[in-house]
Parts: sequence; structure tokens; C-alpha cells
Amino acid sequence: MLIHIKGSNKMTRRLVKTAAWWYAEKLMGKRLIVGLEININLNKTLLSKDGSEGTAIWEDDSVRPKEFTITLDSSCTIRNILITLAHEMVHIKQWAKGEMYEYTVPNMVRFNKTKFNMADINYWDYPWEIEAFGRQLGLFVRFCEAQGISDHKSYARICMMTDKMQDLEQHIMECWQLVDDVKLLYEQVMDKDLNEDQDKLSNALLGLYTIYGMKFERAFNTYEEALKQHYKKMHNDI
Repeated sequence: MLIHIKGSNKMTRRLVKTAAWWYAEKLMGKRLIVGLEININLNKTLLSKDGSEGTAIWEDDSVRPKEFTITLDSSCTIRNILITLAHEMVHIKQWAKGEMYEYTVPNMVRFNKTKFNMADINYWDYPWEIEAFGRQLGLFVRFCEAQGISDHKSYARICMMTDKMQDLEQHIMECWQLVDDVKLLYEQVMDKDLNEDQDKLSNALLGLYTIYGMKFERAFNTYEEALKQHYKKMHNDI
């Protein structure tokens, strides 16, 4: 099985990849997953834009497909990310095993040899969703147990470290906004002769200096906290 992951930070990608492998083997077995290819996108705006914490689609063939794409909202806690991943991996199992088939006719789905018209059923009554929601938490808990993070302290330490890295990533991205803001200021100077209004130009530059001084300081403080947690974890593991 090939798993490709994009987005978020290295620690989150590693944990998601480990979980995806574990879920796949538990749901489908080692023989079936050999020919599968799964792309996982960690997108921090999925929930805000689409109102969903995760999605899964097949990419190649509706009959027992082997190529899939999962999108997860990386702004969620690592717990929610891994639970949502478990949910979407159940759907991949349903497609890969031929349990679910989507007809070319809109809204028509076959699940476990029974045809369903999605237009006539409430989302919460879809049998494939009932299975996915019913198995997601159990898969997550058993994955944590298998990784030796079933006790509260171990799990909390991993969550704190991963969430702190997500905070650091977000703060660094906010600092990169400086590039766009400087470009905007440059355009104002060139197109609207802002350079002729020295007071306005000075205020704009002073504002950039102040705001980004605070942003970079916050990013460095987050980096220091993440580093402390990292060394604390190393000390506890020794």
C-alpha cells in the first residue's frame, strides 16, 4: 500500500500515516491493501469552507477501486483528526471490498447487495455511514492501545506536542503574511503616490514594524514551548 500525505507538520503527518496503516490492516487485512494507493490531504480550511472534518473519494474505478483521496481538517485536535481518519478508512474498506458501489445514476448506491436511493434517506440513516460512525471510535481507541498511548498521560503528551506544532505552523504562516503586506504597501506607494504623504507612509511602516514584531515574538515563544515539550518527552522516554 502506498500512502502519500500533504499538509500540516511532520509530526502530524507521521502520526496520521501510522494510523492509516493500522486502520487499513485492521479493516482489510494485509493481502487486500497491497495494491491500494491513498492520498491524504491535511487541509486547515476544510471545516470552515465545507463544514466537514473529513471526506473520502475513490479516484480510479467505481468497481473495487484501488486509488483514493482522503481530506482531513488539520485545524481540529489530533484526537478528532485520527477519529475522522478512522471513519474515512471505513469507507475505503467498503469500496475496496466491493461492499459499496456508486451507480452512474445520481444518488443511487448499492451497499451490501442492497440498492439505496440517497435522495429518499436521511444522511444519518445511510447504512454505510452507520457502520463508519459505529466503528470510528473503537478503531481510534485500539490504535492508541496498540501504539502504547492508551494511558491518559501518554496520550495527553502526544496531543500537547502535536497541537503545539500545529500552533507553531499557524504562527509561522501568519508571519509569512508580511510578504503580502509589504507588496500591498509597495503598490500603494507606486500607484497612489503614497510616498508623497510622508506621515501616512510612516504610520503604515510603523504599523508593520509593530504588528510583525509581535507576530514573530509569538512564533518564537511557541517554538520554545514546542522545544521544551520535545526534550521533556525525550527525558521521559529514557
